[in-house]
Amino acid sequence: MDEIVSEWFTATDQKIDELAKQFNKKPRYFRDLFFNGGARMAHHHDKVNAHRAFLHLKSQELRDGMSLTSSSSMGSQHTFYC
Repeated sequence: MDEIVSEWFTATDQKIDELAKQFNKKPRYFRDLFFNGGARMAHHHDKVNAHRAFLHLKSQELRDGMSLTSSSSMGSQHTFYC
């Protein structure tokens, strides 16, 4: 299995170099696009809305170990831009 993965990685790395030369970009651009960019492209949000702001606040509270605020009291604490 290690050999197959190594072959795939070598072929992918060669394709990255080929695309970098073809499109006059750094190999890092395509490496990020192949390995990280898919998730970023699939979940990309241009506009801020109240729901995403609410989810951001809740996740930030969980990360900070704070108690969760109710959604009814949240409107008075924060300004949302839709």
